[in-house]
Amino acid sequence: NDHPNIAHQLLKDEPYLQCMDLPGTEIVAFLDSLLPLAQQALYSKNGNVSHAGETSLLYLTQIDPARASSPLIDFSLRALDVSSVNLSHQAPAALSALSRLLQPGLRRDPSIILSRLPEILRLTLAGIDSNDQSKTLRTLIFYRNLVMWVPVGGSANLPNVYESKKALDRGGADGTMHVSDNLNEVRYSITDSPIYKR
Repeated sequence: NDHPNIAHQLLKDEPYLQCMDLPGTEIVAFLDSLLPLAQQALYSKNGNVSHAGETSLLYLTQIDPARASSPLIDFSLRALDVSSVNLSHQAPAALSALSRLLQPGLRRDPSIILSRLPEILRLTLAGIDSNDQSKTLRTLIFYRNLVMWVPVGGSANLPNVYESKKALDRGGADGTMHVSDNLNEVRYSITDSPIYKR
């Protein structure tokens, strides 16, 4: 950490950050308990409850995208399938959920999304419906989020921020602050531990 005083002040101002170590088995139990409830809330007829369910799913997915994203994406795809007559009313909420699950799924394990991408694209295309403004809007938001996170048209040659002093000035002259290396690996290290996988 380049700024230990900031970390010390943060722990002083928010002391609960020092005692948040949950064992992996507790995190699994927490996810397994809350995911079905959040998914049920997502498909509520009440807009506020649905939005709360969508937000909860996003937060739970941030904890462990591999565990949470796959079943939620699969259920959303079933809701988008035109042959699922009993789930068709859930299509707008399913589109919103897919939009929210893209970023955490791609960041942790891109195969979660990329393996399902052809089916996702095939099923979401029916979401553009001139008679259903809500579903069309949610579909277009999904496509916008998709092209924001999935490279389209080839890779770009971006500078390596660790080699270029202009890209990241560790001295602070450019207004950026280097917090740590490999933040995502540290963040998801609990899901790679042996106790979590039990």
